[in-house]
Amino acid sequence: MNHTRNAPILWDRVALLVVILIIFGGVIWWLETRFGAGIAILILGGLAFITAYTVGNFAGRRDTITTVRETMTAMSDHVHEISKPLEIKAKAQGQIVQGENRILNQAERDAARYTQRLASQQAKLLNAPAQPNDNDWYQQFQQPTVDTTKPADNDGFTVYE
Repeated sequence: MNHTRNAPILWDRVALLVVILIIFGGVIWWLETRFGAGIAILILGGLAFITAYTVGNFAGRRDTITTVRETMTAMSDHVHEISKPLEIKAKAQGQIVQGENRILNQAERDAARYTQRLASQQAKLLNAPAQPNDNDWYQQFQQPTVDTTKPADNDGFTVYE
């Protein structure tokens, strides 16, 4: 025999195995003499089935635990790989939202400036004299007039001075 390692023979385990086989043989002999060969085979077959079922259950449980662990690891790796593009997409959407917020803030500032300008114009109008004959006030709201005495050298465009 070709042994890959030089291990001593464990005689205590060999002796234990011989003792178990002698006891097992004695139980079989007692069952056969007491109840008959058919009942002895049924009892021993049932014990063999229960033993095989128990060993298979323990082995299957270990394999099941290993399989579940490997499956969960594979699933977590898959989820991690899926989450990378989603993370990039979320970051891009966050940048889009920041840009939209900047646009909204600018629009709010523009609306506030426009409202202030309208309020100042309204205040000027409310503070205006009752008679528009006051030339200083009236001149503020007049469009500049075109001097028709000058020759038109502007190619047909109105020039306000």
